[in-house]
Amino acid sequence: MKTFTIRDLFFSKLAKRIWFTVFILFIFRLGAMIPTPLINGEALRSYMESSSGAGGLFDFINLIGGGSFKRFSVFAMSVSPYITASIIVQLLSQDVIPVLSRWGKEGVNGKKKSHMLTRVLSLILAFVQAIAIALGFNAYTNGTLLTITNGDYTPVILVAIILTAGTAILIWLGDLITKHGIGNGISIIILAGIISQLPNEILNIWNTYMVEGATATNYATMILVYLILLLLVVIVVYMQEATRKIPIQYANVTAKESAVSDKNYLPLKINSAGVIPVIFASAIISLPVTVAGFFGTTDWGKWVTENLTLTANWGFALYVVMTIAFTFFYAYVQIDPEKMSENLGKQNAFIPNVRPGEETRKYISGVLGRLTCSGAIYLAVVVSIPLILSRVAGINVIIGGTSIIILAGVALETVKQMRMQSSSRSYTNFLE
Repeated sequence: MKTFTIRDLFFSKLAKRIWFTVFILFIFRLGAMIPTPLINGEALRSYMESSSGAGGLFDFINLIGGGSFKRFSVFAMSVSPYITASIIVQLLSQDVIPVLSRWGKEGVNGKKKSHMLTRVLSLILAFVQAIAIALGFNAYTNGTLLTITNGDYTPVILVAIILTAGTAILIWLGDLITKHGIGNGISIIILAGIISQLPNEILNIWNTYMVEGATATNYATMILVYLILLLLVVIVVYMQEATRKIPIQYANVTAKESAVSDKNYLPLKINSAGVIPVIFASAIISLPVTVAGFFGTTDWGKWVTENLTLTANWGFALYVVMTIAFTFFYAYVQIDPEKMSENLGKQNAFIPNVRPGEETRKYISGVLGRLTCSGAIYLAVVVSIPLILSRVAGINVIIGGTSIIILAGVALETVKQMRMQSSSRSYTNFLE
């Protein structure tokens, strides 16, 4: 067995992938610091400070971009248009558009076509979104963000092109990480953006309680907040890995042989929908708040900003309800009991004590429904705790439930991939 050496730390296959990923993330963080030309930074900063923590859509974009949106850097849009495009293409592939459904059955070639469509749609969404944001911000700041003279909107178009190019570069960097680095590139970039905001979150909580003349109550409350957030991370990690294993048996394998093997099962995660329901709910509840921010002087704008933010009662209740509803919706999008039943039949496999066909479909659907119920409650609790902390403890928790789920999910998948590559290296060394 080959022992670990210092050379392996820098020149092994796994080490090269890790260092390549670190290099790409350095470029990402560098680009997040480069300001977009033609933008009045002071006007933008004033708006961002007034709207921070209001539960707007921009808070989420800023978070996954590692603070680049508040700086309005060239990477201000981050990969949020890609996330939106991916969700749209995935939903439309569920027998909504026949062409997309056919691509999903064509294997590698179909995936390449879907990926290309996702990238093109991402750039279109990025350009439209960039124009909307530039015009909206300019209107809110009374024309001080961009200089538009005599109806010449060239500065808006130039800013939109720059931001779209920034998104395109990030997608390209994500592809490089996927091919030559560790983990899924887009997910790693999102992970890096969120992690970059963790020190600010820790200092934010510290500065809230460590004021002049702080009492023992301040210290105790601060420690309690830190412990609650840490416990939340532990819960998310556990639930991300929680799986219900439905035993299956093959027609050409005896029951005794099947019992010996622990791999003959159908795995169903408690949270099979992942973080998508939370992103859906957050985007939908934040959209009217974001739009109302540009029309805050009107009666409806004031009502929306006062009642539909995540810290308000109505906004909080709608957020939780939509999270639960989208969890059920997306779980059955991700897992189709009918297709699973058909695939088991094609493989001459069946669930013990359950008849193949319609009875198997109903059984899987029932199990999935019960698991999704638990998963929906879990997601609702995770997204609620940071918001409740914000209201009770009087602090603005930047890293919310969505961020923690993304952090845990991406980190766990990345560690799994690193272990697989490390195991592959061990087998190679053994054969050598």
